[in-house]
Amino acid sequence: MVDYDLAKALTEEGLAAIAGDPVLLVDVLYCICQPQATTRGVTDEQFGEAMAGDAIEAGATALLDACAEFAPKAQRQPIKRMLESSRKLAAIMSEEAMQKLDSVDLSEVLENFGKKSPG
Repeated sequence: MVDYDLAKALTEEGLAAIAGDPVLLVDVLYCICQPQATTRGVTDEQFGEAMAGDAIEAGATALLDACAEFAPKAQRQPIKRMLESSRKLAAIMSEEAMQKLDSVDLSEVLENFGKKSPG
């Protein structure tokens, strides 16, 4: 049993809980998928071990999208827009990080590393 209220999944507090705790996210996803997992003989431990990288990202996306679809009509579009904006922001931040990493002169870093005095 997981102590998490799906009705709060799209609140600031709910998003922070899911985003900040991958174990909680996997537990919530397992609870949702448990009937199918049980039918296929997949234990909660096996499910958790399989959830990494792209799988956990896809699970989080599916969970948030499903919660948005479940929201009352008046809230659905703003929630979807918030999720879309959040994903765009994450993509922009990732691209900027990659550009910064690509612009680092590693030979300069190594040269400066040797010049620093200890302590």
